[in-house]
Amino acid sequence: MLCIAFFSSLSPWVKASNLVLDRAASVIEVTVKTTVGPFVSKFSSFNPDLTIDPTRGKVSGSVHFTMSDLKSNDDDRDMEIYMWMRTDQFPKADFILDQVTTDLKTGSSQAVGRLTVHGVQKQGSFPVAVSIRNKAITIEGTADIDTRDYALPVYRKFLVISADPHVHIHFKISGSVILP
Repeated sequence: MLCIAFFSSLSPWVKASNLVLDRAASVIEVTVKTTVGPFVSKFSSFNPDLTIDPTRGKVSGSVHFTMSDLKSNDDDRDMEIYMWMRTDQFPKADFILDQVTTDLKTGSSQAVGRLTVHGVQKQGSFPVAVSIRNKAITIEGTADIDTRDYALPVYRKFLVISADPHVHIHFKISGSVILP
């Protein structure tokens, strides 16, 4: 759905409202490819602080993470990831959403913002889809990042196991707006 149509449909009942997260329907997951096979880690907790302003056609805000909330199905692997990421020194990560743009010809939308991981902030953009059903809102997208851009070395273990520094992030943030 076009962001413009999305905002227009919200404007009769929303004026710069915050999104209330539906934790059961929301997910942020990171897919990593390694020499022994891929794995997926998910954030067990994250804190979005998103504001929707339909009058100005704008979504803004941020999403905050604690890196030790990134969990796979393997506790030992998780501990190795935390040591590699030095979560003792860099426990937090943030994504600041600067703007959502929509190409009127194609209807595709892009989120533009700044991701801070491991103490390094990088500007980037990635495709997003925004949908609304009644007062429920879903923002979904994917992004690929190179962990070396965030001052993280390529992960290696036992000289034969390594992780591809290009990781794939998928997110789905669902919720509803607080009525004024």
